[in-house]
Amino acid sequence: APSKHPSAMSDERESNVADQPPAKARRSPLVPPNDNFSEDEMVVKSFVDLVQRKIDDKILAAPRGQEGKNLKDAVLYPGFYIGCAVGIAQFALLRKAPVMLMRRIQTNHGAKPNFKESAAVKPFSVLFDGLLSTAMAGTVWILATDKQKLYDTVSNIPLIEDRSDISDNLCSDFIAQYDSIRPEFWKEYRDDGLSAIQQFVANCRKRRAFERRLRRESGMGDNDPVSIPSGGVPRDFVDDEEGEADWADLEEFEEDEGSSESFWTGR
Repeated sequence: APSKHPSAMSDERESNVADQPPAKARRSPLVPPNDNFSEDEMVVKSFVDLVQRKIDDKILAAPRGQEGKNLKDAVLYPGFYIGCAVGIAQFALLRKAPVMLMRRIQTNHGAKPNFKESAAVKPFSVLFDGLLSTAMAGTVWILATDKQKLYDTVSNIPLIEDRSDISDNLCSDFIAQYDSIRPEFWKEYRDDGLSAIQQFVANCRKRRAFERRLRRESGMGDNDPVSIPSGGVPRDFVDDEEGEADWADLEEFEEDEGSSESFWTGR
């Protein structure tokens, strides 16, 4: 077959390129191609996955001490107690209402109200009523949970006194993950969950800075374990180590600048 002239082949390639649809705008790497999740959902999921991996690897166990007490109070009160009350009431209603209804029907028809649930059916009906009541109790528990209280409790865990397993095992990873996300994201997206993550990371930084000060004042090593004293990390705590580092850098800069002037002037 006769070969095409190079100029004709070039024209054909340009024509094919022109026929192609325009390329899509660049997407955030956090957004999957199938659009199942938005960027903010992917960010939240990345932090949840960090926690889940720690749990799966047996690194993060059930919280104990002060942090366990705080979390238990936030999760159980008031939602758990309201859910239990609703579940018990529903179970009692499901067990009594059908019997009372059938006896009322018997009375209306002039019969003796002696309806009783058969022994063969009773185990299944009790199980079914129990499952329905449990599901209702769980649903009410979730709906009645004070989510803002829960968010505040979790985000303030790094500020508690003594040792904190959650802070020790999650703070470094959360800070690294937070720093890997573009800064503009936190201004573009706002909700309670993201705000709680931001606050948790900020408090992690405070705890680490406070621990550094305690080690420095006690003459301890950089990696020695340290317990936060009674009262916890002050909410308004500001680490002055960065300021000291800035002054040290400035002094070094001035010394370098002075030596440079001596070199150029010969003095």
